[in-house]
Amino acid sequence: MRYLGKSSVSSFLEVFLKVVWALCLFGLVAILGGALVVALVDQARLAPGPGSRFSLDLYGISLHLDSVKTVVRDPRAIILGLLVFAFFMLGFATAIVYQLRRIFANLKAGQPFIPENARRIRAIGLLVILACLVQSFLGFGLGTILAKNLAIEGVTIRPQLNFGLDGFLIGLVILVLAEVFRYGAALQEDRDLTV
Repeated sequence: MRYLGKSSVSSFLEVFLKVVWALCLFGLVAILGGALVVALVDQARLAPGPGSRFSLDLYGISLHLDSVKTVVRDPRAIILGLLVFAFFMLGFATAIVYQLRRIFANLKAGQPFIPENARRIRAIGLLVILACLVQSFLGFGLGTILAKNLAIEGVTIRPQLNFGLDGFLIGLVILVLAEVFRYGAALQEDRDLTV
């Protein structure tokens, strides 16, 4: 099995990442469209009716409430908060997938150790770290919006500012790998000049 060049794993992954990138762009446009619709729709149409169910699926937590008194003070704020959170997180994912696309295009061309790949890997590491920080602040903001605008009988919503150490460490590992690629690119350049 070939990993570099045409008709290789890198070639397949480049095509796959193009599809993922296009889907990410579509998702970003859909979120912006959804935000526009929510901003233009009458507030009363967004509010849940009597006997409505409340459901929230976020980060592996699934909360479904039936027959519990739920008061939604400002549904527009909640929906827009969720859309802003989703837009920024999907934006980071789109930027990372774009960098990966370009790296795999270089791998398909048989050029793993070039300065461009090192720069792109470094950009991915920085994006991962930045996404962790932004996620923390946006999550706190979303928690604040939920706490102010959603009342569920017997449930207390407390926003918390949590920094994900795992994402930060993954970003640091990627930055180290970028430095390894930078060093490999310098060695490749020296080798190419010697031959």
